[in-house]
Amino acid sequence: LSHAEAAVTTPRGPVRVRWERTSEDEPVLLQVHIPAGVHAELIMNLPSYLPDKTRIVETEGVVWNRGISGAAVPGIRSCGREAGGWKIAVASGSYEFKFELMR
Repeated sequence: LSHAEAAVTTPRGPVRVRWERTSEDEPVLLQVHIPAGVHAELIMNLPSYLPDKTRIVETEGVVWNRGISGAAVPGIRSCGREAGGWKIAVASGSYEFKFELMR
């Protein structure tokens, strides 16, 4: 499976998500849209993406870089590992994340 996308209608508007990975050597791309007035937690189950080998970039800047939380990116409330995956807490808005496995 190289990509997936979904949308769900909520009382505040649609929540949309799409992820894509064209090959093992390419980063995982995650696009999300969270409607106004909503906060969300994004969970990515990427067990091989360990904290000290992962860089997460959003259009506005670096969110995580090899174990260190990046500079403040508007709308992103927190980022870190949780139970073998990544958890990113975001405010409403549209985001595009790139998960890069640094070798």
